[in-house]
Amino acid sequence: MVKDAGVHRILVVDDESHVATLLGAQLRLLGYEGVVADGAEHALELLEADPERYSAVLTDFDMPGMTGSELAEAVSERSLGVPVILVTGHDADIPEARVPGVSGVLLKPFRRTELAAFLERVIGE
Repeated sequence: MVKDAGVHRILVVDDESHVATLLGAQLRLLGYEGVVADGAEHALELLEADPERYSAVLTDFDMPGMTGSELAEAVSERSLGVPVILVTGHDADIPEARVPGVSGVLLKPFRRTELAAFLERVIGE
């Protein structure tokens, strides 16, 4: 994973644009760069084009079309090497969270400190 000027880039995926924008703002406050994708398919295109640009993917679990777990599985199948974090308001023990490529599940609602700790653990800082 490549960092530009020491900043980790996190790809944010959510079908609700206001949620994605809010997550991007939270990431900036934590010192990360949040890049918002318009859905899982767009996120996969961005990752395939330049996987080393991103330190992690923060994706909503329940989205129309490709779900967050399907995105994680696609990232794994393509050996892109980017950890995928599912964000959900459901139980953390959802079966879909056990697919290849899922690095963890972050339960909504969460505090910024929880997001920071989770990202540090997944990215390995």
